[in-house]
Amino acid sequence: MMAFVRAARPDDAPQIADVHLRAWEERYPTWPDAVWRDLHSTASIDTWRRDALAPPSSAHHILVATDDEDRVCGFLVLAPDPDGDARIDLFEIDPHVRTQGHGSRLMSAAAEYARADSATGLTLWLDQGSPASRFLTESGWGPRGVRRVLEIVDGVHLSQHQWWTALGDDR
Repeated sequence: MMAFVRAARPDDAPQIADVHLRAWEERYPTWPDAVWRDLHSTASIDTWRRDALAPPSSAHHILVATDDEDRVCGFLVLAPDPDGDARIDLFEIDPHVRTQGHGSRLMSAAAEYARADSATGLTLWLDQGSPASRFLTESGWGPRGVRRVLEIVDGVHLSQHQWWTALGDDR
């Protein structure tokens, strides 16, 4: 199977929204219906389409991993951070195609985009207890010692830890 990473296009929006929804439904099965209504909405697709068409700056990127038929298998949202790092705001792989290298390819592309934007490192927030910590550790990431708790909806909280990696100049 051939696989690629490229910048998202507006016509990718429905597939990105679907991957986002499937990944979160698998990871957060106990979240209330109110959360899923927002992710199932047409507004979610419109937001992805708008963000692909008009990112807030030249350092904001939506990257998609695709299969050989150009279907979106995963995505990553990259944004600048005021401290000189680049921040991965969302990073999701379709549960049906995990362990096929899409995550590694997206991370590699994110590092290249971040370097091109003069970032010195990459950060992301990882859910407490996430199995992705193994992937990140094996990829040279480490916890930064910073924690946050997000209120998703009334009474539903998500605890996350910030992870970081340096971006060497291996161009």
